[in-house]
Amino acid sequence: MHERRGVMAIYHFSGQIISRSNKQGRERSAVACAAYRSGEKLHDERSQSDKFYRRKVQPVTMILVPNNAPEWANNREKLWNEVEKKEKQYNSQLAREFNVALPKELGYEEQEKLTYDFCKKNFSDNGMVADIAIHRDNKENPHFHVMLTIRPFTENGEWGAKCRKEIVIDEKTGRKKSMRINTVDWNDRNKLKEWRKSWEDFSNRALKDKGISISCKSNKELGNDLEPTIHEGYAARNIVKRGNVSERVNCNKDVKEYNQTVIELKKYKREKERRLNNRKFYSCLTKDETKKLSAIAKYLKIYVNIDSIEKRKEQLKNWNKSLKFKDDTLDKIKDLSRIEKEETVLTTAENILENRADKFINKYYKKLDIDSLNKYEKIHLVDTTLKENKVLDENEIEQIKKYVENDILENSLKDILNNRIRFSISIKSNIDHLEDLFNGVEDKYNISLKDIESVKNAPASAINTLKKITVARKNLKEALEIMNKAYDNKLEEMYPSWNGRSNLTIEEKELFIMSEEYYGKTLRPDDFKNPPRKYELEQQKEILNLLQSDKNMLKQKYSDFKLNSKSFVYMFYAECASHSSEFDMENKKIIDNYFNKENYFKSYEKYFSNEFNRFNKSIDGYRENTNKFEHGNLLLDSLRGLIREIAARNKNDLQRDEELRKKKRKRKRNIGL
Repeated sequence: MHERRGVMAIYHFSGQIISRSNKQGRERSAVACAAYRSGEKLHDERSQSDKFYRRKVQPVTMILVPNNAPEWANNREKLWNEVEKKEKQYNSQLAREFNVALPKELGYEEQEKLTYDFCKKNFSDNGMVADIAIHRDNKENPHFHVMLTIRPFTENGEWGAKCRKEIVIDEKTGRKKSMRINTVDWNDRNKLKEWRKSWEDFSNRALKDKGISISCKSNKELGNDLEPTIHEGYAARNIVKRGNVSERVNCNKDVKEYNQTVIELKKYKREKERRLNNRKFYSCLTKDETKKLSAIAKYLKIYVNIDSIEKRKEQLKNWNKSLKFKDDTLDKIKDLSRIEKEETVLTTAENILENRADKFINKYYKKLDIDSLNKYEKIHLVDTTLKENKVLDENEIEQIKKYVENDILENSLKDILNNRIRFSISIKSNIDHLEDLFNGVEDKYNISLKDIESVKNAPASAINTLKKITVARKNLKEALEIMNKAYDNKLEEMYPSWNGRSNLTIEEKELFIMSEEYYGKTLRPDDFKNPPRKYELEQQKEILNLLQSDKNMLKQKYSDFKLNSKSFVYMFYAECASHSSEFDMENKKIIDNYFNKENYFKSYEKYFSNEFNRFNKSIDGYRENTNKFEHGNLLLDSLRGLIREIAARNKNDLQRDEELRKKKRKRKRNIGL
C-alpha cells in the first residue's frame, strides 16, 4: 500500500490480565493461553492434558528473558507450568498480555525486528519474561500477542514476591494500618501509558522512510470526529461465523459506517472550500444542473465527481454479478431495481459533467479541438483547471490525456488479472469478432479503407464505425502485447535460468503464472515428484460446500481463498479433480457441474491453441473418471507435459538451425567451385 506523507496508520495496543478464573467464573490456564497464541502443542501438568489449537498460518514465536531468569524460562511449556505451580489461589493473576497491531506497511522481517526491539526494551530488560507470538492469519491484520510474567525473579533466579506489606500510620485516624506495596511498578497506570507511548515511538522510527506514522492519542485528542472501534476478539467473530448476532461486531459495523460518513463529509467540505476559492473560473453549471447533482449526491450518499461515479459503477457491476445465480426472490427483484435506478442516476450525473465540460472548454480553451477528447479527458481537464486555477498549456493537457488513458487501462487490467483463466482466449475472441464486424461493414457499403476512392462516397456513419473498430482492435492487440510482456517479466523472475520459457504461447504462460499465484510459490522440480496440495481433503469439502451455500462465511473462514479471482477458483476445482477418488458422490457432482459450465469449459474447447490442449484433455480425462494421472495432479501433469514439449520444440529449433547452417555452407562451397 502506497501512503502519502503525513498519513496515519492503524494504532492498536490493548491489554488484559490472564487470571485463573475469568469474568464468567470459568477456570483458565496459562499453558492453554500460551498454546493458543503460539500454535504449539503444550502439556498442562495441572490438568494432566495436552493443549493444542491448530492455526491456518503458523505464528512466528520468540521468548525474551531477563538476565536473572533461570534457564527453564526459555522453554514455553516449562515456563507456564512453573507459573501455574507458583500461583495457588483460585483467583491468582497468571500473566499480563498485550495485543498489538503491527504496521502492515512493513515487511515481515521489519515487523519481527520491531516486535523484538520493543519487547526487549520495555519488558525483558525490566525483569519480565516476554512470550511473543506474531499472528498473520489475516494479511490485512498482522499483530502480535505478548504474554508477560507478573511475578519478578530474584537475583539467584527464583520467583520473587509480587508485593510486600508495610505498617503505616493513617493520616485521618492516626491509627496503624497494613498497606500492600508492589515490589515492581508494572501495575501502575502510568506504566501502561509509558508502554503505549513507547510503541508509538518504536513504530514511527520503523515507519520513518514510509512517510506515515501512528499515534497513541485518542481521536478526540487528535482533533478529529471519528469514533474508535472496540476490540471484537475471536469469540465474537465465531458467534457471527455460526450465523448468530454479536453485539461487539455489530457495534463496530455501526462505528465504521459513521466514520465513513464523517470522512465523506470532510471530503465534501474540502472540495466545496476549494471551489469557493476559485475566483478566476466558473464551473459552467446551470442552476438546474446544480440542483440535480445535489439531489444525486444526496441519493447516492457520495460527493459527485467522475472518480466517485466510476467507483460506484464498478460496485454496482459486482453487485449485479453476485445476484445473477441467486433465486428470484422479492429481495433480489428489489436489489436489481435499485441497481437499475442507480445506473440511470449515474448516467445522468455523467451527462451533466460532460455537458459542463463542453461549455467550459468552449469558453476557456477555444483553440482546442474538443472532438479529439473523450468524455473522461474533458471532465479531468475541467477539474484540473479549476484545481490549478489556471489555463493549462499543451504539455499539461497531454499529461492529463496520458493519465486518463493509464487510468482506463488499469481499470481494465483489474478484470483481466482477476479473470486470468480466460484473458487470452477472450481477447483473441474479441479481436476475431471485431475483424468480422469490420469486414461486414466494408462488404455492406462496398468500401475499403485501403482504397481512398471507394471511401469518398461512403456514409460518414460507416466511416466512423470502421474507425472505432480499428481503434478498438488496436487497443485489444496492445493489451495482449502488454500482458504478454508482463507474463515474460514474471516468468523471468520465476525461472531465470530456463531458456524454454521464451517458446511458450501466452496461454501456456498464463498456466505457469496461475500455478504460482495459487500455491503462493514458484513450482520447482521437487514439486513434480511430491505434488503440493494447497488445501487438505476436509478443507476442500468445506470450501466446496461454502462455495454453494455461504460465500461470506468462506471469506471469513478462509481469508487466503481469492473468491473474486476466477483463475484461483478454477485452480481450486482442478486440484479437487486431481483427488476426486477421495470425495463422495455429492462433492464429485459439484466438481462435475463446475467443469460443465458453458462459461468455462466450452470456452477452452473453442479457443485453446493445439499446444495448450493438454490441460483441457486432463480435465476430459477426469470427467470420464479415468483418473490415471502421472503425478496425481491435473495441473502438474499439464505443466510437466508442457516442459517436455518446450524441450522438444527447442531441440527441433536447434536441428532446424543446424540444417540451415549446413545448407549455407554447402551453397558457399558451390559458389566457390
